[in-house]
Amino acid sequence: MEPNEDDPLYEVKRLDDFLDGKIQMTPYFELEKRGSAPPMIDGLSDEDVTRELTNLVWGLADLQIFVSDMDHLDDRAAYEALLEFCDAPGMFFPGSKSSACHWSPIGSCTEEDNEIYLRFYADEATRTMWMIEDGVTLPEKQPIPFPRPWIPVWNPTEE
Repeated sequence: MEPNEDDPLYEVKRLDDFLDGKIQMTPYFELEKRGSAPPMIDGLSDEDVTRELTNLVWGLADLQIFVSDMDHLDDRAAYEALLEFCDAPGMFFPGSKSSACHWSPIGSCTEEDNEIYLRFYADEATRTMWMIEDGVTLPEKQPIPFPRPWIPVWNPTEE
């Protein structure tokens, strides 16, 4: 009998197999199954990198993985960071549009990540809160060097 991906028991079985270590899932494997695995960066021209970054961001959104806070990185650095993320094991893809995953290259809350957040992404109210509550010396606010307004954002009400 063929597995029925619409059957909730199929998802339970996949989750059990994942948790038991019988299957490994990465964003790269999921994109590869869909025929849209991102190419490695070696040998790609700047134009190719820009195109592949766009394809990868939208491919991840199709997997319900949404990226943010990478507009301080040029296309090549952003693509490299996303490729590294895509190869990391330990993700499960439930196939439901009501669930999503978020990834940011500054999500580890290191001092450097916090500085980047405060410099490029935090609004003035947030910057002030960090200064008052945490005693942080604020970096100079700078415009985002590589704005990408086309990056999809998760909207759980869309279906």
